[in-house]
Amino acid sequence: MGSLGTSLLETAPRLVPTDRGRPRQTDVRRAISPADYAVFHALAKSNADCLAYASPGRLERAWVQAYRSLEHGALTDKARQNRIRCLFPDEIQRFLNLFLELRDLRHLADYDPTRRFTVADAEAAYKKAEEAMALLDRAGKQHRRALAVLCLLLVRKGLA
Repeated sequence: MGSLGTSLLETAPRLVPTDRGRPRQTDVRRAISPADYAVFHALAKSNADCLAYASPGRLERAWVQAYRSLEHGALTDKARQNRIRCLFPDEIQRFLNLFLELRDLRHLADYDPTRRFTVADAEAAYKKAEEAMALLDRAGKQHRRALAVLCLLLVRKGLA
């Protein structure tokens, strides 16, 4: 993929504490975050590539606008809607499930001071991100393009 998402995915396991003994919660929490952002940026890149590629190269400004148009909150709302999810094949639905799991986990890690996390939690987040990105890569271009449109454009009432 060669993108910010890939770089974040490569960073995630390096942030997992490896010291013997009980790791600090701040270190474990910090290791969870890149997994969620890796998946988010992989989707942003996929969206931009599907909507703004021009032969022989990218239309740079349009590509950046498509990339930057993805919003975590709006994507989360759409991903939770079964009437939208059922439009996609299993690999896209599984991708969306993993996206939601990672986002929920990151929110717990970032905002719930009572929740305790383990190194295994951080490692599992990394594995989920890796799986999600692989699912997105394997999805057919027509499905990734449809996902991009759904992610980035307003869904009018009565459609979808």
